[in-house]
Amino acid sequence: MELFGKSILFIPRLPEDYAVWLREIKPLSHFKETYMVDMVYYVDEEVIQVLSEQFKGSGKPMLYHKESILVIWSK
Repeated sequence: MELFGKSILFIPRLPEDYAVWLREIKPLSHFKETYMVDMVYYVDEEVIQVLSEQFKGSGKPMLYHKESILVIWSK
């Protein structure tokens, strides 16, 4: 079901040391399936470039931030 168009999820890139506590650092595909979004990127990637490429000419994206996870979508 598509309510707002494309959805992009930006997640923090965790260092390998975090695997000690998490047992496994999940790949991007895990977050795409879990949160049912169209695309997933790491926060340290060029956010402005990703947004410019994905939303060119389609209006202004809306931002939602909760617990270090940033979800971006457009109407």
